[in-house]
Amino acid sequence: MIRRRWCACCVRTLIWVSVCFRSAVPAGAVVEPKTQPAIDEAVALVKRGVRFEEGLGVAVDQAEAARCYRKAADLGNTQGMVRLGLLYVFGKGVRQDNAEAAAWFQKAIDKGDRGGYVGLGYLYRGGDDEQAVGWYRKAAELGDADGMVCLAEMIRYGKGVGKNTGEEMKWLRKAIDAGSTHAMVLLGTAYVYGRGHVERNTGLGLSLLRNAADLGDVSAMLNLGHLYELKEGTGIAQDYSEALKWYWKAADLGAALAMTKLGILHLEGRGIDRDSEEALKWFNKAADLDYALAMAYLGIMYRDGVGVEKDLSKAAGYLREAAGRDCLWAKDELAKMGQTP
Repeated sequence: MIRRRWCACCVRTLIWVSVCFRSAVPAGAVVEPKTQPAIDEAVALVKRGVRFEEGLGVAVDQAEAARCYRKAADLGNTQGMVRLGLLYVFGKGVRQDNAEAAAWFQKAIDKGDRGGYVGLGYLYRGGDDEQAVGWYRKAAELGDADGMVCLAEMIRYGKGVGKNTGEEMKWLRKAIDAGSTHAMVLLGTAYVYGRGHVERNTGLGLSLLRNAADLGDVSAMLNLGHLYELKEGTGIAQDYSEALKWYWKAADLGAALAMTKLGILHLEGRGIDRDSEEALKWFNKAADLDYALAMAYLGIMYRDGVGVEKDLSKAAGYLREAAGRDCLWAKDELAKMGQTP
């Protein structure tokens, strides 16, 4: 029997939120290409970039995301400008370049997109937190939901501003009122686990997560699946049918973690009939998206001949792929086979 294993390097955090923005074209973004076809092309480019940046239905490819955002920005799409600027801040898919990031944020601001102020906040965050707070506050006061969330996070941790629970909650609630699923997930998980200054309120937490999931937030779906799958002392009854429902929804949106979870539940027969063929299908889907844990499971299935003909060569190949992506479990299993990564 294959034992369920986890390693931090394989499993993305369940509060699965981008450091930047949750939608391809959020409120406040300005799109100014000259013709409708150009507008449509720019919006499609940003959506494509988000998929490659976050690994939704495709393998993560930050360089491709940067190319998409640049093309959209060149067409006048301010969301493309802001997202490209953020890639320069973090050196994802492009060389790290603060000056280039600032230039793109300023271009977005000049076209009226308050998201540029949020970008400037990220530019200063960790180096000059007071400046970062100033830019986040400016965006928040102009009605930008992402600015509100970022400001609340800085207040929570006392970065560049004094800790103030009331002020933090005020901005998170404002962000939720503005439709931020990011804020719903943050506050929802805080209520479920009783984190920080928030008193545990499981019902309210689940309600916020469901609202975010119903609005299409993959992170909320993953969190709901996780909460219903595992007993974690949250007071939520284990319910595999609910877990499967949310994992299926997230998998349909291209989430490799959800695909891997579906593979595990089918493999182990939890909440559903044991079906190694179905498990193999889901692991293959996730592995095609470069998801290390799914590769590791494929390696074990081929090593042990579970649902497939035993093939030690294939097993070692999958385990090496996973180990090369820092999956510690895969490295351990390779060692047991007398193999090296």
